[in-house]
Amino acid sequence: MKFPVKEYPTQRPSDDEIQKIRLHIERFRGLAASVTKEKDRMMEKFAVAKQEAKNRTTVIKQLVDCHERKLIDKLQSLKSDAETEILSKLDAVQSTLADLEKSLEFSASAENPPSDTGLTQAVSNMRLGELLQSHECIPGEYHAPSCRFVPVNIDEFLANKRNFIGHLDVKVEHSGNLYCLQRITF
Repeated sequence: MKFPVKEYPTQRPSDDEIQKIRLHIERFRGLAASVTKEKDRMMEKFAVAKQEAKNRTTVIKQLVDCHERKLIDKLQSLKSDAETEILSKLDAVQSTLADLEKSLEFSASAENPPSDTGLTQAVSNMRLGELLQSHECIPGEYHAPSCRFVPVNIDEFLANKRNFIGHLDVKVEHSGNLYCLQRITF
């Protein structure tokens, strides 16, 4: 804002005019000090707002990192349990398969067994019956555990590139009267 400069005649101003000039000088010094104080306060508020935005972002990043760690840890635990379960099932199936194959081999090789192996054949047939009745899974019935990631719906935060950290309220006053209040979102 520019103030008009009054041109003074070449003759010496009166004492009243000098006093008025001194009063104006004092008022402008006070106004300059007030504007400087307002500028400093404004700069401090902008610095505080910037730091609060950074702090909020840090908290959100830490929260996201914590949730990621918990999710990955749980995923790893579930994977380990599923792997243990499927390996146990595989061992049981392979063991049963080996027993069934041995029983079949024994039955096939004993077509004309001597009379004293009749007891062995009966035991073998009993074992084969037990294996067929007691194995843990029937082929085709077992399905390994599965897993998939299902993200939380954050579309409402990301729609129109909305900022979910915060927003800025900017207030501009003119001569003590509210002039403008604006909410700035991103």
